[in-house]
Amino acid sequence: MLRSGIVSALKSRNVKVGDHRTSVRLEPELWAALEEIAESEGRTIHDICTALRNESAAMVGGLTSALRVYIVRGLRARINQRA
Repeated sequence: MLRSGIVSALKSRNVKVGDHRTSVRLEPELWAALEEIAESEGRTIHDICTALRNESAAMVGGLTSALRVYIVRGLRARINQRA
């Protein structure tokens, strides 16, 4: 619970990054978007997390931030394909 009494809308999920399990907190809408992107690419969320770690060994902001950027880029790519 946040100081103002508002309950956070973030949802935690366990993901596998390589052989390591970790927890990631994202908004439910971002989890849904990530699932759609992963499905459209024929990948799992675990595959994406591992690839993000491998592509950017010095992830600024960590995995959660990298996932948010990945989701935005994926959605932008879909929009640009329609244009």
